[in-house]
Amino acid sequence: MRMHKGEGRQKLVKCDVCSKNFRDKTALESHKRIHSKEKPFGCKSCGKAFRTKTELNSHVKTHNKQQLYSCQVCEKTYTHPRSLKKHEKTHSPDNPNICDFCGKSLRDKSSLRDHRRLHTGERPYKCDVCGKNFPNNSGYKSHMIKHIGIKAFVCDICGKGYYSNNNLQAHIRLHTGEKPFKCDFCDKRFSSRRHLPRHERSHTGVRPYQCEKCGKAFTDGSSLLAHSKTHSGERPHRCEFCAKSFTQSSHLSKHLKFHLGEKDYECEVCLKRFFHKGHLDRHSRIHTGEKPYSCKVCEKSFARDDYLVKHMTIHVKQNESIDSF
Repeated sequence: MRMHKGEGRQKLVKCDVCSKNFRDKTALESHKRIHSKEKPFGCKSCGKAFRTKTELNSHVKTHNKQQLYSCQVCEKTYTHPRSLKKHEKTHSPDNPNICDFCGKSLRDKSSLRDHRRLHTGERPYKCDVCGKNFPNNSGYKSHMIKHIGIKAFVCDICGKGYYSNNNLQAHIRLHTGEKPFKCDFCDKRFSSRRHLPRHERSHTGVRPYQCEKCGKAFTDGSSLLAHSKTHSGERPHRCEFCAKSFTQSSHLSKHLKFHLGEKDYECEVCLKRFFHKGHLDRHSRIHTGEKPYSCKVCEKSFARDDYLVKHMTIHVKQNESIDSF
């Protein structure tokens, strides 16, 4: 698809509640339901309501399990039998596409080639604009769109734009809660395929990315890059509101939520909203009564780790008073 300069310079419409900008009135109306709590799209099967058709459509898939094709070996599911057939080849004892680093089976030679680069660190595709290297052609092409500056794929739930449809679909799953990518070693699931290899290396122990200065190894390249900045002191990601700087763009994005008032995570019980998923998880324990943090001295349990740390000071002071006698 050919892109022309100026295509991305469209007139934006602003939310009169939080002043956030959107590409058109439809996206704005969808966003306003966050403020109004309106959920006009109801599921005919269970009655659960949603703010957008996208959220409803993703939810409906959970009722249509008969339309999914499941692998009998690892229980991964696919929407098309052809995709399942390709996947089942990875379990075949005759499959020649086995990674000689970690033993993982891949469906074809090109998948094996791209996978091996996670171990070797090879990045043969280089951007002529900024010099950044990539392990595969798809990553290189997605990156090149960023230099054009057009985020053509926009979320109709929150208005956030992306350079590729894959990134948009992964983002939408954060709203719907859908996690289709399952770990081969445990039952953990992910909303984005790119998070799966890094997690699986926590099982295999493979750390292919090593720091040249101190020798510390990491499971993924982004962690190595962030670590490298601790040696250089570089903090290139600066907040435009308060001038605070960060080593990683993801840390800056989290920080900006406080300035913009973006609370993307909502409690299903009381509808209270939070900036971060971790804060929502911690809050949810108020409703569930879950207390996962236990004291090893007296076995008392707490809903938050900082409560446990504060509690432990009681035992420290008790030991100090005993030692004083």
